[in-house]
Amino acid sequence: MARMKRMWSKAGKLQFFLCTVLIMAMIAPEAWAAGGVPDKGAPSKAGSVSGASALEAVVGYAEDDVNPEWGPLGRFGYDERLELDYEGRSVGVDLGMVRSFNRIEIVSSGGANRVEKTDLSLYIGTDNYEYEKVNDWDFVKIGNRIVLYNLSETARYVKVHNHFDDRVGSFYHNRFQDMIGVYSLPAGSWTGSGGGGWLYRKPIAITNPGSETIFDRPVYLDKQQLGIEALIQSGKLQADMRDVRFAAGDGRELHFYADDDGFYVRIPEMPASASMTIDMYYGNPDALFRGGSPEALQIEYGNKTLIEHTADLTAGEQEFGGDLKPLRLNDGTLVLMAGSDGQGILAKYSYDGGKSWTNPESFVDSVVPQGSSLYEFPGGAYVDPATDEVYLFFSVHHYFGVWEGNNSCLSADACRNDLYMVKSTGYDGKKPVFGVPQQITGLQTASGAAIHYSLTYTNPIRLTTGRLLVPFTYVISSDGTFGIGVLYSDNDGASWNKSASELSIPSIGGEGGVTEAAIAELADGTVKMYFRQQRSDLYTLGASTSTDHGVTWSPVADSEIMSSNTFPALIRDGQDDLLLTWSGHNALGGGSYQRNNLTVAYSEDDASTWNGYLDLMGRTRLSTPGWLSPSEQRTVVQADKIPAGDDAWLFAWSGPGGAYSMLVEDFDRYLRRTHGVMDSFEYDNPFISPDNGSRLANEHWWKTTSAGVVESSGARAKQGERSLYVADNADDKKITGASRLFPASRKASVQFSVYGESFGNDLYVSLQEGYSQHWNALGAGFILRIGQDGSLTYTDTATDSSTTEAKIGFVNPDSNPLTGNLIELGSTGSFALDYRNRSIGADLGQVTPIWQIKLLDSKAFNKPQPDGTLGNRLREEHLEVYVSNTNNGDWTRVDGWNYDKTDGNITLDLQGLSVAARFVKVHQSFSDDAFTFGGPQQEIMEVVTDANQPIAFSELPVPADIGLNEWTQIRIDYDLTEESADIYVNGDFKGVISDAHPGATINHLMFSSGAAGMGTEVYIDEVIIRDGTYPLPVVSSVGAESGAETGAGGKGKGKGNGKGKSDK
Repeated sequence: MARMKRMWSKAGKLQFFLCTVLIMAMIAPEAWAAGGVPDKGAPSKAGSVSGASALEAVVGYAEDDVNPEWGPLGRFGYDERLELDYEGRSVGVDLGMVRSFNRIEIVSSGGANRVEKTDLSLYIGTDNYEYEKVNDWDFVKIGNRIVLYNLSETARYVKVHNHFDDRVGSFYHNRFQDMIGVYSLPAGSWTGSGGGGWLYRKPIAITNPGSETIFDRPVYLDKQQLGIEALIQSGKLQADMRDVRFAAGDGRELHFYADDDGFYVRIPEMPASASMTIDMYYGNPDALFRGGSPEALQIEYGNKTLIEHTADLTAGEQEFGGDLKPLRLNDGTLVLMAGSDGQGILAKYSYDGGKSWTNPESFVDSVVPQGSSLYEFPGGAYVDPATDEVYLFFSVHHYFGVWEGNNSCLSADACRNDLYMVKSTGYDGKKPVFGVPQQITGLQTASGAAIHYSLTYTNPIRLTTGRLLVPFTYVISSDGTFGIGVLYSDNDGASWNKSASELSIPSIGGEGGVTEAAIAELADGTVKMYFRQQRSDLYTLGASTSTDHGVTWSPVADSEIMSSNTFPALIRDGQDDLLLTWSGHNALGGGSYQRNNLTVAYSEDDASTWNGYLDLMGRTRLSTPGWLSPSEQRTVVQADKIPAGDDAWLFAWSGPGGAYSMLVEDFDRYLRRTHGVMDSFEYDNPFISPDNGSRLANEHWWKTTSAGVVESSGARAKQGERSLYVADNADDKKITGASRLFPASRKASVQFSVYGESFGNDLYVSLQEGYSQHWNALGAGFILRIGQDGSLTYTDTATDSSTTEAKIGFVNPDSNPLTGNLIELGSTGSFALDYRNRSIGADLGQVTPIWQIKLLDSKAFNKPQPDGTLGNRLREEHLEVYVSNTNNGDWTRVDGWNYDKTDGNITLDLQGLSVAARFVKVHQSFSDDAFTFGGPQQEIMEVVTDANQPIAFSELPVPADIGLNEWTQIRIDYDLTEESADIYVNGDFKGVISDAHPGATINHLMFSSGAAGMGTEVYIDEVIIRDGTYPLPVVSSVGAESGAETGAGGKGKGKGNGKGKSDK
C-alpha cells in the first residue's frame, strides 16, 4: 500500500506538535515533567569509543519523519529494541537544556549493517518543533558504532534522520536508550581514542601540483617515508597502527585508509598549486583502529529520499501514478501530474520541496465524454518565469491497432492518440487554474498523410527569441513506425506550427523509429535534441540540431550517449550547465527495454562532453540488474526532474513496479564532487528472495546475470572481515559476473586484490561504459583475462559482443515465412518453438557469413515420442531456414543445409552455402498447441558466424602469472585520451596495453567468468578506484617528530589543540 505523505501547513505543524506533546506526556510523564530528562539521569555511555561519558540526555524517535525540519521527536524513554534504518525513522536526544557538542555516536547491537553517511541527515533544534539541518560533518564506522564528528553545534534537541524508506532494519539496538549518545570533547580528541591521548605527531607537507582547486582527493603517504617500522620498533606506534590519526592545520580530523604500504589521506580542499601541512598523530595504546575508512577514497554526497506514489486501488485509494510528470511553479510549489482513465489529468502538490505530498486531485478536467475510460496522460509542461502561466501538453489514448495486427496505422480507425495543449488562466491560491484545452490538429507527415497518432513527453522551452518549442512524436507509416517533428509558437501558444523537418530512421513499425525527445537551447542559439532510437542495432540516443530556431533539423545521427530504448530528459541547472537523465545507460541497445538504472550526467560545455554518469537508483531498494523479471527490467519509465528548493532536485517516474519520486538534497556536491570507489563487501542483504542479483546493491554491486554465485563471503578477506565471492558453479553457457557502476571517469586508477581457488573457466576484468551482461560488451575500454593456467593477458579487439551476439526474437504465427518479420528481439522468458506455425530467429547486428544454426532444447517441455522415449518431436522435415538483411518482409529461403539432432538439440550446418545476412530465422511447421521443444528465449537458438569467433588475447609486455590460493593485487591505470593503460601486479609494472573498443567514458567494472563451462572460483577484495581527472596531492616532505599534547575524551594528556599550519 502506498504511504500517503503528510502535508505541513503552519497551522497543521502547530496542531500536530501540540497533539504530540499531549500524547508523549501520557506515554512518558516522568520524562516530560522533567523537561525531557528522566530523574534517574541518562543511561551510561561508558562503552563509547571516545572513552568519555555522553551528555546527560533522554533518547527518543520519530516514525516516518517525512519532513525532518518539522518532525518532533517522541517516545522519550522507550528502551526496547529499535531499528534506525527503517521507513524514514529519526532517532535523537533531548539534552534537557541548550548544550554545545561536537561528537555523536550511534551504537548497534548487531554486526555489519548497510548505513552509510548519505543515508543520514543531522538536525538540531531548541524546541522539538522546528529543526535546522546541519550540512557539514564527517562519518566513520568503528566496530559496531557510527561516529559523527568534525562538527560543533549548540542545541537542546539533536536528531539523526535515516533516508531508507523500506523496512529492512539492519542497524538496531536492543536497548534503545543506549543507541545514541551526544558528546562534548576537548580539541584534539580524535575519533576512537579509547579515552587516551596522543603523545606524538609528525608534520607532513603536501602540495597540489595541478592548476585547479581540488576537492576530497587523497594524498598517498608511504610507510617508509613516514618511518613507520622504526616507530613501531621504538614502541611509539602500535604494531597494528590502531593509533594512527591524521589532521589538517585547522584541527579537522582527516579520513584515511591504510593499505599494505601506506595511507590514503583525504584532503577536503586544496587551491591550485597550493601547499599545506597535515599532521600524523600516534602514541595512544588505548586507541581503536579506524584505518579502514572507505570515506577516504569513496566520496559520496547527497541524501536520497524515495517516495512511492502508486495507488492501492484495492484499499480504496484514488487512482494515481500513471505517466508521472513533475512540475515546479514559480513560487516553489511542486506538482506531480499523473494520468487517469477518464478523470482528466490528476495532481499532487508539495509545499515543502518534495518531502510530503497532498492527496491526488484534479489538475486539468477530462476532455473525453462522461463515463469514458479513455486514458488521459500528461506530456510536457512549461512555466513562464515572467507571467507564471503554465503551458501543458497532454494526450488522450484511443488505440494502437498495430498490436492487433492492423497495418494501416495512418488511419484514425486503426491508430489514434489525440494531443492537446492547455494554458493556465490564473491561480486558486497556489494551484493553477486552466482554460479550455485545444486539440492540436491539422498536421501532416512529411509524406503528406494526416497525423492521427501524436504525443509528447517533452517539456517545452522558450528560446531567447521568445519562440516556444516542443518536440512531438507521431506515426509516420502504416506499420506504426514513429518519427519526430517540432511544434513552435510565436504567439505564446495561441497557435502552433510544425517544423519543416521530420526526423526518422529506417525501421519496422510498432516499437520502431525515433520518439521521446529532450531539447535545449545552446549558448550560440543552436537548439540541441536527443531522442530515443527504437532499433535493435542502435546503441545510443539519437541526436539532431537546429540553427534556425527549430524550423529545420539536421538528419538523425547517433549521439555519444549510450542508451537502450528509452526516454531522455534535458534541462539547465542553477549553474547554467546542462543536466541529462535517462534510464538505461547500458550496452543492450535499442531493441532492449532495460531501464533499471536512472543516470544523471552534466555538461559544462553545451553537450560537447558529459560528466558524472551517476546512478540515481544506486543503494536504493529499486537497484537491481533487471534480469529476474520484466518489471525489474523496466523499473524507470519516462523519468523527468525539476529543481526542488535550495540545492535539491526532484526526480519522478512511473514503471511496472510503481510510481515514485526521489528527492536528492545537497545535489550540487552529489553531482559534481561524488567520485571514487573503496569496496570491502562487508554487508550482504539477507532478505532478498528470490535472488534478483541485488543482495550486494547496498555496496553498489550487482550479480550481472542469473548464473552462478555472487555474494559476500567471510571465508577470505584481504582487509576487513569479508570479500566478494564469484563462482560459476553450473555449465549453463552463461557468464557468472559481478558488476559495479561508479562515477564516470576518462582517466583513473583501478586496483583490486584477487584470491583464486580456481581459474578453471577464466576470469575477465572489464572496464566499460554503461552496464552490460558481457565482459566484451560495446563500450568495453580495457579487458584483462586470467586464464586457466593463471596467465594474465589482455585484448585490444575492436569487435564487441553486444553487436555480434544474436538477439533472439520470433514470429507468431509465421503464416507466410517470406514476409513474416521478427519481433520481441532480445526479450526474455520461456519460449516454446513447435507451436502454431511459429518461427524463431535472430538479429545478428550486422550482415555476416552464417556457418551454423543451433536449436537448443531445455527438455522442460519434452513428451513421450513414438519410440517411447521422452523428447521433442522436431525433425528435419519440419524445419525451414530464411534470411533477410532488413527484417522488413524481404525473406529468402535457404536450402541445402545439413541436419543433425543429438540429445534433442538440433544443428543446421550452412557451411559451404555462402549465406550472409543480418537476420536469420527457422520456421517450423507444427500448427497445434502440443509443444515439446522449448527453453529461455535468449538461449533456445545460437547462430555461429564469422563475427562471433573467439576473441584473441595477448601476453602483457612483461608476462605475468597469477598464483592460486594467495592474494594478488592488480592495478589498471587507464587514460581514454591516450587510448592505453598501465598494468601493475603486486606493484610491479607489467607494461602498457592498448584499449579495446571504449565508449565516451568508463563507469562500469565487471568481474566475469567465461561463458562456456564452469570452474572459476575467486575472492575479490579491496577494490579501489581513484579518479585521475585532476593531479592528486603529493608529499613534499616529512618533518621531525614532536610532542602532540592532545586532549582526550576521558583521560587527556595535555592542552594542545592538535593544530598544524597551512600556507600557500
